[in-house]
Amino acid sequence: MPEHMLSDSTVLRERAVDSTIHRAEIIQRIKDSESISNQYLVKVGDGEREEVMSYNATVDHLNKQIEKKEDDPDSVFTFKSISSHREVNNQYEDLVEWEIGDNIETY
Repeated sequence: MPEHMLSDSTVLRERAVDSTIHRAEIIQRIKDSESISNQYLVKVGDGEREEVMSYNATVDHLNKQIEKKEDDPDSVFTFKSISSHREVNNQYEDLVEWEIGDNIETY
């Protein structure tokens, strides 16, 4: 996978401690003094934590997502944020901004 395609991508990662799935948004490529790097800075979970991921780990996560989508297209839905909520008939609904396109939000 070309490295320029990784910028602004999102991967889903499973935590080893409790098997929960967290979103990791690729922020930028980390460059060393020779402008060569196989590492990326990612925002994890709610975006308040950042980690460094290798190129290979990032591509592995993306490939797993692609394979899962191909096997069962309805199995993977990723979202960027929950931007609002409302109460309808004594139940709460969240306004979700989805990863699938620009400005796609649903309750």
